[in-house]
Amino acid sequence: MGFQGNTHQNTYQSEIMKSIVGIIVVLLLLSCGKSNKAVSDRDKPEDAAVYYMQCIVDENYDEYINAMISCDSASADYKDKMRILVKQMVRTKKAEMDSCKKIECLKADVKYDGNYANTFMRMTYANDSTEIVILPLVWNDDRWRLR
Repeated sequence: MGFQGNTHQNTYQSEIMKSIVGIIVVLLLLSCGKSNKAVSDRDKPEDAAVYYMQCIVDENYDEYINAMISCDSASADYKDKMRILVKQMVRTKKAEMDSCKKIECLKADVKYDGNYANTFMRMTYANDSTEIVILPLVWNDDRWRLR
């Protein structure tokens, strides 16, 4: 009986990690450009999306992990594992993709009394290929955060 419970729990945790990895892959595709400003309550969701992707580019993984609302109540060990996962995904994406030469936010679809937004980002790579990615955000603690 205990074995089955552990198997179900491991399967559930595996599915959660797969979802997190999928989200991180999408987020990593946005990684280009430079910015030195932090996200504040004045920012539009478009600005926050660019800022968080810049955190990945600059290897500012702590800022990125702290922006993830799903990590608010997570243990330090879990956050360390997320940091390692993000680093690994960055290495993989850098090996697969050309460098990003331009990032644009085409629009932000803000919903639910201004508390949620899907930002539609277009990345242009060095080989002139482009990609559209949707980055979901949530308004929390007087700023836009990663949903």
